[in-house]
Amino acid sequence: MIFPEKDMGRRVAHLVRGAAMDYLEVERGYAMAKISPPQVIGGIPLGQTGIRKSHGITVTAYKTLAEQWRNADNQTVVNEGDTILIVGPTAQVEAFAQLR
Repeated sequence: MIFPEKDMGRRVAHLVRGAAMDYLEVERGYAMAKISPPQVIGGIPLGQTGIRKSHGITVTAYKTLAEQWRNADNQTVVNEGDTILIVGPTAQVEAFAQLR
């Protein structure tokens, strides 16, 4: 079932809180968010961060200031000023988006 008011309310809450630049609940219990990478993953290849195991999310894509969006892989290194796209269970995406 689709609840546009509820979905939009949740999305706006994330944007107002500053946790995400964009947020989409793909379906109940699974979400996607565009965020700035938190310090815990900065400067380290994603494959070495263990974020999928420790935070339950996956970084699917990234963008630096000078580049277009690119698919992320285990060798991808993100830094302050980059933007990442994360997906995973809603609660984990929300929690990860709050990290600084």
